[in-house]
Amino acid sequence: MYSLDDSLVVAILRHGLTFENQQKKYIGWSDPSLSNIGREELRKIKENYNMDYDFVLCSDLKRSVETATILFPSTKIVTCTLWREMHFGDWEGMGYEELKDDLHYRKWVNDPYLSPPQGESLGLLEKRMETAWKELRSLVKEQQAKRVAVITHGGAIRTLLSNVVPLNQRKSFWEWDIPYGKGYELTWKSRKDWEEEKPCTL
Repeated sequence: MYSLDDSLVVAILRHGLTFENQQKKYIGWSDPSLSNIGREELRKIKENYNMDYDFVLCSDLKRSVETATILFPSTKIVTCTLWREMHFGDWEGMGYEELKDDLHYRKWVNDPYLSPPQGESLGLLEKRMETAWKELRSLVKEQQAKRVAVITHGGAIRTLLSNVVPLNQRKSFWEWDIPYGKGYELTWKSRKDWEEEKPCTL
């Protein structure tokens, strides 16, 4: 057992649904707003969860900021470009049907460490998320926070979880299930474990 008074919690949540998400488009750094369905789903989620966090850190893209505003209307929100989705370059705004005959795209589906044309590879996203996590750690220390929420994107969350959960709970990139408006709450049993950069306890 451990003391809740000494524990540290980081919730990693995916933004709500956009119309482009409904169409299964790659939107990456594109900046659409939430759809009406997305907003309504978030309002329902808000009713069922403890949303008591010291501050919210989120991607600067509209869909993340709007999600944070709906879920945490009274909480300080800090935006950061580092928490954006993978940049899909020339494929931004396109979907599978438009790309399925593109040889480069077919190779990328099997190996996301390749880069979309003018875009960002999974390797570059991983490096960016390492920097984003360091910034989060600095903010937690500065604010002496105990409970923090991060609103970001599916690719960013999958990349992050692969590094912060215990080894026996880790999954491959696509194995993580991250519905829109939901995510994972990660708990470190003590601030000491957090400061020593150990994997989360729960």
